[in-house]
Amino acid sequence: MNAFIRITVLVLFITGLYFVLPKVTIDNSIVRWLPDSSATVSEYKKFLDDFSSDALLILAIESVDSTFYSTEIAPRIDKAAELKSVIHIGQWPTGNIQHKKESMDGISTFVIRFKPNSHLNPNRPELIERILGIFQDIDSQIHLAGTGVIYRAINEQTRIEMSKYLVMGIILLITTLAVILRKPVAILQTLLVAIGGVVSILYVSALYDIPISLVHTLIPIITLFYSTSISLHILFHAGDFKKVIKPTFLVVMTTCIGFSVFLMDRTPILKDFAILGLTGLISSFFWSLVIFYPKAYGYKVSKVVDMWFAGFPVLPRYVTLPVTILILTLSIPGILNLQAEINSLSVLSKGDRAVSDHLFIDKFIGHYFPLEYLVDESKYSRSVISKWVNAIYKMDEVGAVIPYYRLPNFVNKKIAGYQSKSDDTFYRITFMVPLLSTTEGMELVSKIDIISSQYFSSERPQLTGYMTLYANVVHGLFSSFIQSLLISFPLILIIISMYLRELKLILLALFANLFPIAVMFGIMGWLKIRLDMVTIPIGCLMMSIVVDDTIHFMYWYRKNRSINQAITQAGPGMVFTSILLSLGFGVLILADAPPVRYFALLSLFALLSALVGDILLLPSLLKTKNHGKHIQ
Repeated sequence: MNAFIRITVLVLFITGLYFVLPKVTIDNSIVRWLPDSSATVSEYKKFLDDFSSDALLILAIESVDSTFYSTEIAPRIDKAAELKSVIHIGQWPTGNIQHKKESMDGISTFVIRFKPNSHLNPNRPELIERILGIFQDIDSQIHLAGTGVIYRAINEQTRIEMSKYLVMGIILLITTLAVILRKPVAILQTLLVAIGGVVSILYVSALYDIPISLVHTLIPIITLFYSTSISLHILFHAGDFKKVIKPTFLVVMTTCIGFSVFLMDRTPILKDFAILGLTGLISSFFWSLVIFYPKAYGYKVSKVVDMWFAGFPVLPRYVTLPVTILILTLSIPGILNLQAEINSLSVLSKGDRAVSDHLFIDKFIGHYFPLEYLVDESKYSRSVISKWVNAIYKMDEVGAVIPYYRLPNFVNKKIAGYQSKSDDTFYRITFMVPLLSTTEGMELVSKIDIISSQYFSSERPQLTGYMTLYANVVHGLFSSFIQSLLISFPLILIIISMYLRELKLILLALFANLFPIAVMFGIMGWLKIRLDMVTIPIGCLMMSIVVDDTIHFMYWYRKNRSINQAITQAGPGMVFTSILLSLGFGVLILADAPPVRYFALLSLFALLSALVGDILLLPSLLKTKNHGKHIQ
């Protein structure tokens, strides 16, 4: 195929992105982490049907004086009350709320209850935009917190961060390729393959209506640099794709396993992660065929590189093995300390407006995250329930409580959402608590259970509402993490076994590749980095990536039965692709979201450990007396 035709096809494909990009959407709502078939989801839907919405916003306005309220704030509040799907707007706290915070002079505070579009997605970004728009031109500070505010901020951060990652990644990639390759044609070829892979992801996202979430922002940057590793292995073999097409196909296949295991997951967002990841990998291989196959450009590797790898030392086993075993031993306590946790605030930078608004309202107005319980008056008297409520209210974590029995008699409790529509004996009690991580939230629930045991012998108050969804997501995250490893490891083992066909080589390859994964998990546990909505796929993903260099190394070792030949042939590609991938993940360290930074940090440890395992540990383990003649 003519070089002009190759480039023209790809350029036209990239140009089409101009029409597709506006259709790409951003969505980080919790609904995408929950399968519709789960029992918790059904219970939450029943709660909402019985007690109406639990979605609320807290609006705090720093007023100058009383006349400012009557002339500026009140008319706008009236306008806000007319917003579609707003159920109620009123002063906070109202008389039926037990509240530990005293009313603050100079601050007008309102609670806004609204009806979500769906049972599982209480986030209404357009409602938040409308409310903020109503007050944007007043000469006063406004603060908004509550359902959907944090997720709206995460969506905006996702949009900004993805663009930032790609721009920085492309600049870094061009700079690094200029240093490594030094040939304009080779740099252009590599760059076109990388961009083709990324553009394919955006096409699929737009055409199949797959929203981009924070965890998905990792995929374009991974594709950008992973596709480069394919190109480098081709170029380091004189640009002859036919020489390395077999190992290249195998490494793409094993890396696809890291994504494809999530196709079987019940969680929608992880299925989307799999689809977008597979798109990036498969399209990278496709565009490498378009640009390189069979030999579009005869690239020559620097003689210095050839000489350096030709004389690369093979360390003795008595040096590498004890060090490896020591590192693995130190990793075990960390691995045993792995936990899953969600903390929405930790995703945002401290300077984000949503965070500062949350801190202001939590400090001056009080806690506002609703912790919902249902009580059955047919089982216990109202006096017992009241004593229990007062005991919970005394807890430091509880800032306010809305008990149904304090509502005025003229208020219809069913319409207000504090008496069940399906069973008149069930009532709702809302405790206002801080915006906690799931671990802290479950610890608080455990404390409440202990107190409940002192007042109720059986049929204790039932935890319900949004907190149950968070707990379910955490359980699902850890299950997905374990399931992905249990599925991906055997599949990768099967591919390696079919490829190597020798028990000794299979065992050595597995040992060299389990080493970086164990190190990564060990560091994760020691540093108390939790499995969350970003780091959850890191295990099987890195397992599928680190095996790539092993396959390239073993391909040349099996072909020549020489360790030196394997290092000479595969070494440059292994080292430079590891450097490039490390730089790619290094871009993510600059992310504002801590979970993304942790993902990048852990990936760097895995990649560097894998390089050590493949270029130092694996040759050392392969080195035997029988192979001595091959390494001189």
